[in-house]
Amino acid sequence: MVVRVAPQRLIFKTVAHVLRTPTDDENGVNLVELASDQKKVVSVELIGGAPTKPSSAKLPNRTGLMKTDRGRHESSVRSAPAEDALAKAPLRDHLLFMRKFFRQGRRIASIWPSSRAMAVASLHRVSWEKARVIVELGPGTGAITQEIVRRLKPPTRLIAVERDVDFMRVLRARFGRCAGVTMAHGDVKNLAAILRREGIAHHGVDYFISGLGTPSLPRPTRQALLDTVGYYLQPHGCFTNITEIPWYYWPYYRRHFRHVAFQLVPLNLPPGGVYHCQSPRGQPTGT
Repeated sequence: MVVRVAPQRLIFKTVAHVLRTPTDDENGVNLVELASDQKKVVSVELIGGAPTKPSSAKLPNRTGLMKTDRGRHESSVRSAPAEDALAKAPLRDHLLFMRKFFRQGRRIASIWPSSRAMAVASLHRVSWEKARVIVELGPGTGAITQEIVRRLKPPTRLIAVERDVDFMRVLRARFGRCAGVTMAHGDVKNLAAILRREGIAHHGVDYFISGLGTPSLPRPTRQALLDTVGYYLQPHGCFTNITEIPWYYWPYYRRHFRHVAFQLVPLNLPPGGVYHCQSPRGQPTGT
């Protein structure tokens, strides 16, 4: 494992540019550059209720789609993969992310995009051969999206929901031409309407992958999100949420899901982890 940290002057230069329009930097490198994949993820699981293994569970052979005419409005789908989708995000995208954090930190879960180690951990439970619909919440500049696209196989669909106009511009530029990918511009408080618009049926989502600071969202938004997840998540599916405060929100997720596991990711910057949640509590209506 090789961890390379940018020079100190680059870090200061990064902070100095936070509140200005970011530009390309000749020394542009990630603060931490990770070179491998699963080997960098250390798993420490706290299990609430009976343990389950979503990755090996049988999923119904279905697409999760209703036979309706889907007007995608603000979303975009292309058939040809884009080379830019798997390229390293430029420094200007990272600086954009930092600016957004300082301006609306309650809605942005981190000061910096997720590392590849965090992105890989967030997808740890996904069964790529069986999944048909994956919904990503708050993709930001696409750190996790890139890892999903890297693994995505037809006929699996990815629906990425992002409310920020600037982030959406970056996402469409990077992933707008990728097969099976839909970029949906909207707020998660309206997630049910977005999924209906995309033709997703009851229990039609295999995995929700969230980059949001879910416990910190405004209460009405948070409740609408969890109700929608409960309605659309299929019985053996999984809701995954990243965090940069290891274990702190474990009791919170246990209040809303019967089975919760935490996966530690020490090589994120700062160290963080992922909550893998199954079996939502309550009987949401999906309205």
